[in-house]
Amino acid sequence: MKRLPFVLLLCGGLAACASSPPTKFYTLDPVAPDRAGHSLAGPPLQVGRVQLPGILDRSWFVRRLGPNRVDVSTQDRWAGPLDEMIQRTLSTDLATRLPAGLVLAPSVAGPENVRHLQLTINRFIGDETDNVVLDVDWSIARSGTPENTTALAPSEHLTCPAASGKTGALVAAMSVCLSRLSDRIVVAAGRT
Repeated sequence: MKRLPFVLLLCGGLAACASSPPTKFYTLDPVAPDRAGHSLAGPPLQVGRVQLPGILDRSWFVRRLGPNRVDVSTQDRWAGPLDEMIQRTLSTDLATRLPAGLVLAPSVAGPENVRHLQLTINRFIGDETDNVVLDVDWSIARSGTPENTTALAPSEHLTCPAASGKTGALVAAMSVCLSRLSDRIVVAAGRT
């Protein structure tokens, strides 16, 4: 008789666990360019490590709910580290916009003379108006030259509308923002 409350509590806890929604996993995907590739000569380009703010550097999906409020989902997760996903997606976006062989995969050791793309993401989040906002500082540093020249682009601010405020739509809009960023990088890389 003394065990009955414990058994009922255990059964109630198990029933609550069984009724929770399943976890969904999301990835960023490359987006094909709107126009033909660019002709760009010079050393290859490689996307380096991506720096994320602490609020985004987590496995759970984060969205802005309004001023001073965010939601960290308990069901929606990234399929891998977000910084690595951004690095791979941006590398693929750049590779589809530039001549073959000009973009090195992040994990490939390249020749001495390589242009390294560094990104510091300040904001990359869906907001309460069903838009994704990407604020990023980036630079291209050329290795293998005596002066190790660096071309610093001004901060980029991109807003990409999502089809809805649902996580899948926001993730798709994030992929579009990265493709638009790659378009801007390609133009700037032609000048370095």
